[in-house]
Amino acid sequence: MTIPKNIKREHIIQAMQKIEGEEVPERRKSTRFNLCYEGKYYPPKYVISIANIFANGEEYPPTNFSGGDETNRFLNNIGFIIVENNSNEIEDEKGEIDFKLEVPAIRLLPMSEDDPEFTAKTIADLQEWFVNELPFRKYNFKKGMKADSGTLVLFQYKKHVIASAILEEKILYENEGKFEGGYRGAYYFNPSSIAIFTPINSEEIKNIWAHFKGFNQSLQKLNVKQCELFYRLLLSKNIRYVLDEGTEDKRILIRVPPLEPVSRSREYDLYYDAIKDIVVYESLFNSKTHRWLDEHVIGLNSDESRGYQAMGILHYIGLKDKHKGIFDNLSINEAIKLLEHQVTDFSLVIQSLQRYEQKENRELDIEDRSSTDVYIEVESIVKAAPEQIEITETEKERVIKSRIGQSTFKKSLINIEKKCSLCSVTDERFLIASHIKPWSQSNNRERLDANNGLLLCPNHDTLFDKGYISFDEDGVILVSSSLDKRTKIFLNINENIKIKMNNNQQDYMKWHRDNLYSEFKQLSTKGERYGS
Repeated sequence: MTIPKNIKREHIIQAMQKIEGEEVPERRKSTRFNLCYEGKYYPPKYVISIANIFANGEEYPPTNFSGGDETNRFLNNIGFIIVENNSNEIEDEKGEIDFKLEVPAIRLLPMSEDDPEFTAKTIADLQEWFVNELPFRKYNFKKGMKADSGTLVLFQYKKHVIASAILEEKILYENEGKFEGGYRGAYYFNPSSIAIFTPINSEEIKNIWAHFKGFNQSLQKLNVKQCELFYRLLLSKNIRYVLDEGTEDKRILIRVPPLEPVSRSREYDLYYDAIKDIVVYESLFNSKTHRWLDEHVIGLNSDESRGYQAMGILHYIGLKDKHKGIFDNLSINEAIKLLEHQVTDFSLVIQSLQRYEQKENRELDIEDRSSTDVYIEVESIVKAAPEQIEITETEKERVIKSRIGQSTFKKSLINIEKKCSLCSVTDERFLIASHIKPWSQSNNRERLDANNGLLLCPNHDTLFDKGYISFDEDGVILVSSSLDKRTKIFLNINENIKIKMNNNQQDYMKWHRDNLYSEFKQLSTKGERYGS
């Protein structure tokens, strides 16, 4: 015998209503499974027996069909939820669970396909988004819900509940439409609470919340008293928390403090991006102090500069002590991903990290290649037909120097000098292979000649490259009179310094003095002006 096929959903509901007013016989109480409906539990096999009264006029004998799989499958097929008993829970006389969860509210959060983030995505796509994205970012919204921290949020998509999470914080953007798509604010969810499961349809929701209105775009409230029943349903829906227990991914722990930029831009405007990018990276990832950055990155005497140059760069961007080392143990890509989903605008920081990473990638790309190979490759590019590529001499020089600067040419200088020729910077990451006679003015041999190079920190490279400093035939430093005493102190220019040069280097340095050093250029210009 089997369960009568003419027993319908309405008969099951009538049976539960009848049982509600009566006591379940001891011998017909459930031992393993319960039928869950409108927040209450009923013995599945007994319900079917009583339902037969309304379908066929008599109670159906329990010996005519099986409990377990047969009964559960029948009830599931007509839209009811079967949950397994938990022997550790206590039921009261009416079969209600005596269980309290510390969840202040339950809200349905519709995820619209009109949202640019979710356009054309399937349910499976969205559930991957919950796994790979939401634990590490904020959730932007256009229409916010009134919900307190701790609220259980059920995410609705394509007329199904597909995920759940506990709300941690709600924030509002200062200006509506600040972010693309007109988002008004964002939610942060507890990463360890985010779960995905087999999608739940409207009938299954109605079995728990009888007053559920069906799926729409409204932010519906659901009775928190049925929360435990919902959790029981999830147990039958292959629930999976997206973060494994004990996950130590630091991304889920970081809430980046807002930037606090200042208006003073003197230090920020003074240095090239290459220097500023290293300052930003070393501060955020390696917790370096302002004094350390002044000395080891900018190339200043930190006893005199006292870290004010690096501090000025960071403070203009808005990076303060509370940001120091915040990305320790993260990759640059992970850090950028976090910054892209913060409330305040971190675009200056993101651009800086992107440039720094591109520089690092270029260096790795050419690490095992010779300078000559790289030069030949770039030369072949810039000699292309005009209709194929347009590149100025300055751009050409920049491209070639960026490709060759950290290869054999730099290694040969490091083998000779070990550190910046003018200061104590020894970290190879912050040393530049600077050409004495510029790349654009040199022939192929001169471009790769180690004698045509000085190993300099970014700060002194800029001064040398722009002609603010040079060296006489004895190696004594020459300093442009356009630099005042205060500037020379901040830029760590020691007027007593002397470098050693061989004969070949002296030839290159003479060219530098005659053509680039600002004092000689001024004298040359005056001579031309007066006909001398």
